[in-house]
Amino acid sequence: MNKKRTYTCLRELIFCLSLETTFSLKAQAIDYTISRSAEDLVLRNKELTLNEVAPLPDDNSFGSEKPTATAVQPPAFQPTASSLDPDPKVINNSPTLQRWIKEVPNVAADITNDPSFRTRIRVQYLSVRSSHHSPNFNVSIEDLRLGRTHATISADFQIASNNNCQTWGTNLHYYVYPLGSYINVAPVIGYRNLKSNAYSTSGINLGFRLLLVLSRSGGADVSLTQTWIAPGSDEEAGLSTLSFGYALNHQVRLSTDLQHQNTKRGIDNRFGIGVEWML
Repeated sequence: MNKKRTYTCLRELIFCLSLETTFSLKAQAIDYTISRSAEDLVLRNKELTLNEVAPLPDDNSFGSEKPTATAVQPPAFQPTASSLDPDPKVINNSPTLQRWIKEVPNVAADITNDPSFRTRIRVQYLSVRSSHHSPNFNVSIEDLRLGRTHATISADFQIASNNNCQTWGTNLHYYVYPLGSYINVAPVIGYRNLKSNAYSTSGINLGFRLLLVLSRSGGADVSLTQTWIAPGSDEEAGLSTLSFGYALNHQVRLSTDLQHQNTKRGIDNRFGIGVEWML
């Protein structure tokens, strides 16, 4: 009876051990399968990520630097003939555009060399002290440029209403600095005939002019001119003239000047106001 019970216990023990071994092997197999699946999934994710970031290098690029991602920029605008072709009416009404179409100018050189002042025709009413402020009139042309040089010429004629005073003359100015400068100096040489109620003189006229341009192309400027008629002679006369011009529009300017005349025979003053037509 005891042997039979012992045999039964041993058989149950062996059965339990076999079940435990079977379950353990199955669990190990399941764990191995899960781990391999997880590894495969991780590798696939890495391959996909690498393919999205940058393409695999070819054989020729082996050993070179790793490719880097670059930003994609939109293509630059390329002008075409149609986009730059203006309306013919615009070209016909624009001398500047016509010039640029023929040849692109040197803008810096133009600003430096193109005159900051313009040629003008002046008509003035004058008040002269020696003529007892009787009406005097002056007609002149100012700063007529000679070709492409730095030289300009001016000429004027003055007459009194009683015909007792007649003054006329012409002057040549040669500006030292480029004509586009805002400040310029010019020696003056010319001839002048000066006649008033107190004295008269004539002869060569020598001196200088200082020009200050406040606004280019005749907009506004101030000039101081000092000359001597027949210098060194008994009839020598010094003329000091301060002039101011201000443009009212593109072609018309208001002009004023004050002149002091100094001779051995007397002193006279002249004030003038008038208009200028810019050419």
